[in-house]
Amino acid sequence: MIAVLYKQGQECDTLSEAMPLGCLVATTTASVLLLTPRLTDGSPNIQCRNFKTPQGLLGSISRRMSSLIFGPISTHQSTETRLVKLLSQKKDSHTLEVQILCSQTLQYWQVNRTFEKCIWIIY
Repeated sequence: MIAVLYKQGQECDTLSEAMPLGCLVATTTASVLLLTPRLTDGSPNIQCRNFKTPQGLLGSISRRMSSLIFGPISTHQSTETRLVKLLSQKKDSHTLEVQILCSQTLQYWQVNRTFEKCIWIIY
């Protein structure tokens, strides 16, 4: 998986334990991956899940609400998102809470063995 990141020109910024699910890898451009070790037919491998932020109507409503609450958002924004900090903690024995602070957003995720769900994003 690290080879795939390297091929795409991304650099690993943070490697964080996310037990019992595996570990989180965050790149300098704020891509976040959950890497889960697996044993398939006696051979070890790694399942990789990419956190994808929701797109569409609700995302644009969220941006407008943030702008109403916090004031206008600068129209001069860098086209590249940068990772500032990634934090994770167990919510319960099966669920992990992940907070991702980027140059342009603050995101809150819940992750378990079957899904990763973005609970909220502040733009």
